[in-house]
Amino acid sequence: MTGKLKRLDAPGVRAEGVVLHNMRREIANQLRRQQLGFPGAQPVSFTRKHMEELRKQDYYVCEKTDGIRYLLYLTEDKDGAEVQYLIDRKNDFWFLPPGSLHLPHAEDETGFHVKTLVDGELVMDDLGRGEKQPTFLVFDCLVLDNKDMTERTLDKRLGYFKEAVYRPYDALFRKYPEEKQFQAFIIQMKDMQYSYGIEMMFRTVLPNLKHGNDGLIFTRCNTHYQPGTDQHILKWKPVEENTIDFRVQLRFPPLAPDNDDVADGSPTDSGDRHSTTGASDVPELDYDTVPVADLFAYYGDNTAEPYRFFAPLYITEKEWELIKACGDPVANRIVECALDDQQRWRIHRFRDDKLEANHISVVNSVMESIRDSVSEQELKEAAKGFKEGWRARRSSSAR
Repeated sequence: MTGKLKRLDAPGVRAEGVVLHNMRREIANQLRRQQLGFPGAQPVSFTRKHMEELRKQDYYVCEKTDGIRYLLYLTEDKDGAEVQYLIDRKNDFWFLPPGSLHLPHAEDETGFHVKTLVDGELVMDDLGRGEKQPTFLVFDCLVLDNKDMTERTLDKRLGYFKEAVYRPYDALFRKYPEEKQFQAFIIQMKDMQYSYGIEMMFRTVLPNLKHGNDGLIFTRCNTHYQPGTDQHILKWKPVEENTIDFRVQLRFPPLAPDNDDVADGSPTDSGDRHSTTGASDVPELDYDTVPVADLFAYYGDNTAEPYRFFAPLYITEKEWELIKACGDPVANRIVECALDDQQRWRIHRFRDDKLEANHISVVNSVMESIRDSVSEQELKEAAKGFKEGWRARRSSSAR
């Protein structure tokens, strides 16, 4: 028997070669797409102009989970056995060990869903007393039992998933609670509120979460699922939590000569000091000193320069010592950064779950969000207007 997932970033066996290509093609076919890239929807950063959007249109709001984004694919293998894959933002497919997850049909506890694709976030819930529980939080459904759901509205997509998948799953483990320990992770549906339920989100939902959170997500109720950037999914963060994913490059200074070198007649100009390995044109570099760090934004592979310099990264000596202590390479990694109170870009965390940095369009959107930020209090005060808009639209449709 299998047990709980130990690592969120490596949840199973990664598919490679022909298997990976075939799985990507299978998902693309399910969604009637030609592109084999990651099909998940991506939000835009919340700015002041979106306040009017929330007054005019129906939106759900939920917490923005600080976990790892995955699509969960429920299907069967060539022998007809139940299997599942988690698909990350790099479009890598992670095969879950057989028997580690079971999502039954309503009419058959031993039956299972085939060709079903759901969108969610994998987190590690803290249950207290040192107990951790991996949990997959579902917030959308793209394909249900071989039926493309992307052209249905969000409320319909979630409604079908809840009835067909979640309720039978929840009922099964209420009936056999002792079996939960053998599941790789627990499935839950994200708590969705109407957009005007902001006070409840800040007062009740967010403080009681068992996992990390870094904002809110507003999703329009009556639009289709849109792979790639979706202008109707709005990501709100407190201004100090607005972050951008860059690619970082490091430049180390030449190693300065010590006293023995000077006594031996070595060059005193550190810029002229070279390696003694025979490569006379390659200076020795000081890898202990804090390097000059540059942040690069992504402009797309079809451009002459896919990555272009955006801004310097500020690293303190203490931060550099901690980075060195990890022993992992730093250059060319994706780093999530935020501006500090002196408007310097600082490392928030490394994003090894991402293949590329944020596209320059996303960078510009986040910068606009930072310049045109909306505070928590402003959101709360605007909730009344959001509710009045909902009521007016309901009253109009009932006539």
